[in-house]
Amino acid sequence: MHTLSHQSGQRRFFTFIFAMFAASASFIACAATPDDKLQSYRIDPEQVSVSGISSGAAMATQLHVAYSSLFKRGIGIIAGPAYYCGEGNVITALSNCVQPADGVPFRTEFAVETAQAWSGKSIDDVSNLANTKVYIFNGLKDTTIKPTVVAENRVFYSKFTAEKNIIYKNDLPAGHAMIVDTGKTACDAAEEPYINNCNFDLPGAMLNWIHGALKPRVAAVPANLMQFNQDEFRGATRDSDAFDASALVYVPNACQRGETCKLHVALHGCQQGQAYVGDRYARNAGYNEWAEANNIIVLYPQISSSGKLGTPTQNPLGCWDWWGYSSTDYAVRDGVQIATIKRMMDRLMGVK
Repeated sequence: MHTLSHQSGQRRFFTFIFAMFAASASFIACAATPDDKLQSYRIDPEQVSVSGISSGAAMATQLHVAYSSLFKRGIGIIAGPAYYCGEGNVITALSNCVQPADGVPFRTEFAVETAQAWSGKSIDDVSNLANTKVYIFNGLKDTTIKPTVVAENRVFYSKFTAEKNIIYKNDLPAGHAMIVDTGKTACDAAEEPYINNCNFDLPGAMLNWIHGALKPRVAAVPANLMQFNQDEFRGATRDSDAFDASALVYVPNACQRGETCKLHVALHGCQQGQAYVGDRYARNAGYNEWAEANNIIVLYPQISSSGKLGTPTQNPLGCWDWWGYSSTDYAVRDGVQIATIKRMMDRLMGVK
């Protein structure tokens, strides 16, 4: 292992959710659907990976475990809970996976047993995880997700891959955000667009760990970040899938010329989709500079708010589904959001 140096909680979290929804509902709107279709490129199937922050980290683990035969290189987990922490129940998710009270036991062993039971059935065989690379990060000043919650990712993945394949970095005074080494937002801040300057290049650290030593980053090409029609990849459950009408993809010059490229799926967190912050997350989170230098296509799927407050489908802050608002099978291959992202990846990879 590489280590770099309740109830009241439920009420606080629900109060935060509802207050933020009320404050933002007046201006949140899905982006207009662009005419541009997502294109296909020459992608090395051995060089596919995923990462995410907060709810995006939870979805990243779900994608990684459900399609372990596809995400062969590995995963980056930023300030999010471990696989199946919510167990399909919003109360469990809030009690155990956000700000659990002292003494509340983690149920990661149950998640491990669940993944083993589903292995080769509703998810890919977990033996595919044996050589995966895992990079886990949490900030010391994260007041949204307790560091102990994030640390359970290490417990989960250590059951399936060697400890030498896992990095757990938890030594920065960072808030609940993507961590970069540029910009003016303080390291410990908790404010839109949730991209904080901690003088540390977290996307670079993750990508270098997952894909091996990469060439130094270069300036991203603004025109290479493209919006595309995400609607065409959605299924019939549009009232609860929470997908925005459009999404974003960064395609380096070399990939557009037909060279063989890698693929990385980068998942924003709550209130980080384009319905909230425009393209600022996709443009400024630090992935594209590494992508341009190393022929990595970066897919940025987009989630918005959905459902009505007080209903099972409520998702007021544009979070990825890690507790079951979109479907009961949200954590396996047939999950609505997982299947939609897989269809986007198939298009990029030219899979018919």
